[in-house]
Amino acid sequence: MSVIYSFNSLVHRTTSRTRFINKVLFVLPMELGLSNLLVKPFFFKLSKEGKNKIFYDISYSTNELANKLNCSKNTILTIKKEDKLIRYDYLRKLLELSNLNPGEVEKYIIKVRRGDSNTEIKITLPIKESPELAFLVAKAMGDGGISSDIRFFYTNQQKKLVDGVIRNVREAIGVETYVLHFKKNSKCYEMKFPPIVGIVLHHFGVPIGKKVYQEFDIPDWIKSGDLEFKRQFIKALFDDEAFMGNDGKSRRIVFAMAKIKVYENSLVEFLSSTKMLLVCFGVTSTKIRLQEEHEDKLTLAFGVYGKDNLILYKESIDFDHPNKCKKLDCALSGYKDIHATKNLVLEIVKNSNNALNTTEVSLLAKINADLAYFHLNSLLMENKLNKINSSPAIWYSKEITIRGRKEILLEKLKSGSLSTTLISQRSGINYRTTLNCLHLLRNEGLIVSNKDKKNIIWNINSK
Repeated sequence: MSVIYSFNSLVHRTTSRTRFINKVLFVLPMELGLSNLLVKPFFFKLSKEGKNKIFYDISYSTNELANKLNCSKNTILTIKKEDKLIRYDYLRKLLELSNLNPGEVEKYIIKVRRGDSNTEIKITLPIKESPELAFLVAKAMGDGGISSDIRFFYTNQQKKLVDGVIRNVREAIGVETYVLHFKKNSKCYEMKFPPIVGIVLHHFGVPIGKKVYQEFDIPDWIKSGDLEFKRQFIKALFDDEAFMGNDGKSRRIVFAMAKIKVYENSLVEFLSSTKMLLVCFGVTSTKIRLQEEHEDKLTLAFGVYGKDNLILYKESIDFDHPNKCKKLDCALSGYKDIHATKNLVLEIVKNSNNALNTTEVSLLAKINADLAYFHLNSLLMENKLNKINSSPAIWYSKEITIRGRKEILLEKLKSGSLSTTLISQRSGINYRTTLNCLHLLRNEGLIVSNKDKKNIIWNINSK
């Protein structure tokens, strides 16, 4: 159902966009079209093709049409001209007379003007859900807002963020008109857009007036929409409202917002919705907590901690804010790879032709023996290494094949005659496997064996 509201009663828009079909909840796509704007005090400029479409099926004479629209003959002659705008009530009546609905002609709307203003604003209709619009909703809920005169404003010290707002207004709404000031004292950019932008953003879920004194949540079309909607919303909101900490002891992103105490539940709901959007990217966060409290206001916050979470945030969302982006990069570069040493230990054992004891691994990895044993045992538990419980313990890779073991045994026998027990101990291969491999080597004619009184003695076959 389309929603039509007057310029003076925008706050009465509907927020219900859900339907139940066979007990399944569906969120209806949102859009703002010409039907939403055919209200006082707007004027519309249509293309020549658009005007031709409207007047094509109207068979009334100029005088008759003037009577139908309750205006003068000169007014009819004026609005038929290609470059002239049509007042909202005249356009609505013309559409009725031509049996056209607003959706059939909205693509021909070139510009819109409010009241007696001399400024004609370029606009693209219909305006639909998009990542760019999700970005703007976040900005209006962050460092921006919609003032009481329905103008969307935005304030920030970072020119890059200001440029991002300008770009997304142009992409999402088609409006290229704005006023930008730079305040030297606060070193801050302040910008305002025409009321049409505020009307659009309010239609898509942004409250009008001071946000701290109102209840609102992230719009359903973002929470249940495409992943890119969520990404752009979080990025834009966190650029404005999040704090990126990296003091050497604690690396974290802290997100905080304030409201008057009477709307504490609304604030909790907004932060909870924000946390749920982060979960869509695998990013988990802390519980919501009280950060500050004053006489009638409070600030609630939650944090994103841990290397894995920060990496996911960086790879999936990131910051556009230059300083926050740099701090996040520094925080990530400051983490030591806790798996680097364990991976080094694994590579040493895997690349060794011989089984190794703990001391040998520690020397090759240049770490102390206790740490080497810790990683070796961890790799054993992960089924990546084998262990012989001798004294000292012997470690070898799971990737050592029968062929590899045979080569190890041949290498040990180059030093001279050895018993099965000595070969097993020196190679780090268990006794049964050693004996089986030695028999294979003898069958291949590579080694020979001679029995003494106690043990089988093995030698390289020199023949």
